[in-house]
Amino acid sequence: MIDMKMKYEATIFGNFNDIEPTPDNTKTLIDLFKDKALIPGVIYEFRATAQAAVPARRARIRCSSANGEWVIEFLSNRIRIEKRAIEAHGANLDDLNAFCLDASYLFKQITSEFKKKANRIALVTYFILEKMTEETLSQTYSNLFKAPKFYKENRPFEWDWRTASRNRIKLEELDENLNIIVTINRSYGEFQAKGEVTPFDGIQFSLDINTVPDNQELRFSADNIASFYNQVSRLHDNLCSEITEFINE
Repeated sequence: MIDMKMKYEATIFGNFNDIEPTPDNTKTLIDLFKDKALIPGVIYEFRATAQAAVPARRARIRCSSANGEWVIEFLSNRIRIEKRAIEAHGANLDDLNAFCLDASYLFKQITSEFKKKANRIALVTYFILEKMTEETLSQTYSNLFKAPKFYKENRPFEWDWRTASRNRIKLEELDENLNIIVTINRSYGEFQAKGEVTPFDGIQFSLDINTVPDNQELRFSADNIASFYNQVSRLHDNLCSEITEFINE
C-alpha cells in the first residue's frame, strides 16, 4: 500500500518562448490564477545551442502558491504543473483524478489566453510505499531481478528497476501512441513537510505516462489535453493497483 504521496506532475510540450517574464505576462498570469493565489516569480533555464560554447541562460516564469503546494513553470518548450506534498504522508494530495481535472482546467486557461497548442502531453507521479520488513524487501528484490551470485549472497541496500511499454489512446479525433514507464527503487532519505522530517527506508515508485515525442506537430488543443488526463488517470490507478499488489506478493 502507498504510505506517502510525494508529487503529481502534469506537463504539456510545445513552443512557449513568448510566455516570458514581462509586465504584461505577469499581470495576465496573476489574473488567470487568482483563484489559487499563485504568485509569479522568475527562474532560469539553460539551453544548449550549436553556436554557443556554454548553455545560454534564459529567464522564465514560475508561479507558485505561498505554501509551495502548487507550482507552474513556463519553460521554453514545456509548461509543467506540479502539486507537491506539504503535509505528512502527502495528505494534501487528494485523488489523482481531482489533480488531473485541475491540470486540465489550468491548461485550458493557459492555452486559451496565449493561443497555444501542444505537441506532447505527460503525467508523472511519485510515491513511497508502506514500511516493509527486510524479509519483504528482499523478496521484492527477488521478484524484480534475476541477480548474479554475488548479489544473491550480498543483498543490495539500493536498487532501481525500470520498464517501459507502449499503448494506444484516442484523444478526441487523434489516435496517439503512449509511453507507459514504471520505475521502482529501494532507497532511503528524509521527507519534509510543515517543518517535520520523516525518515524513510523502503520502496519508491513512479509512473510516467506520456505521448511519444515522434510527432512534433502542434496538434493538441485544450480538449485533447483534457481527454488525455481524463483517460490516463484511470489507466494510472489501475496500473498502480497492479504494481502494489505485485510488490506485496
